[in-house]
Amino acid sequence: MSIFDQKPGSEPSAEAELASLQSDAGQQPAPDSQLHEASTAADLADPSLPPADDHGDGDGDGRSGEDSRYVPYQVLKEERGKRRALETRLAAFSEQVDAMMQQRQHEQAQMQPQDMPPDPQQDPIGALRYERQQREHMQHYLQAQALEQRVASDYVADAQRFAAQTPDFPQAYNHLLAGRVAELRAQGWHDDAIRAQVQREELTIAFGALRAGRSPAQQAYELARARGYVKGTARTPSAGDPTLAALKARAAASISEGGMPPRGDLSLEEIGRLSGPAFDTAFERYTRAQGKRSSLFRSD
Repeated sequence: MSIFDQKPGSEPSAEAELASLQSDAGQQPAPDSQLHEASTAADLADPSLPPADDHGDGDGDGRSGEDSRYVPYQVLKEERGKRRALETRLAAFSEQVDAMMQQRQHEQAQMQPQDMPPDPQQDPIGALRYERQQREHMQHYLQAQALEQRVASDYVADAQRFAAQTPDFPQAYNHLLAGRVAELRAQGWHDDAIRAQVQREELTIAFGALRAGRSPAQQAYELARARGYVKGTARTPSAGDPTLAALKARAAASISEGGMPPRGDLSLEEIGRLSGPAFDTAFERYTRAQGKRSSLFRSD
């Protein structure tokens, strides 16, 4: 008998309340240990569920649950070291990219047409600054041209000495030259670009060999052998190849002239030390003289 069996308006007796409390006590939830065992069994039955966390008061089970949430110090230290190394490499790569972009922007700015020079009557200081900048650019250009001229002269002289010791050097040189022209033409290059590219590559080989204290001609000979040249079996170029004929004509003219400027003319270094009208006259004369002669490294 419970309190719901009583009629409305009547008060339950003490015996009835005691019987009701005893009945409710018999229906209390199961102890925590039973719930834990039931939960563990359910977890094992369903692998998709995450493992249950123990929050008991005991030192063993409760502390092991807390420790599982922390990363060991050694592992954390290694991960931090890897992250610092990666950040360092990324920073270095970013600096290299920035430097390349700045260099490209600087080159593009130099290739763009220069602004009109300031009027000396309206901006005398700006006119002087503009003239100084133009002179500095010309000095740098003359220095680069002088270096190219010295490299070409030393290369031609070395080629003459090496050819005297190695009679098949001209055949090896022609093999190397014809092979490179054929490669560039197969890539779709036009004749003018081929001539300029071959001359740049030859100058680069000569400059690198001279800087390393080696013979440029011998290095070209070894490069020809690496590209398939065998003594007595030189590559036979097309007889009607105008690009190859022009390159050979330049090489022959340069060797015959020794790679030196015409006699009586000033060198680029001597022109660079001049100023004013004397500089303009000497540089114009040098330019006209260079236009009338063939050079192994010129790209007409």
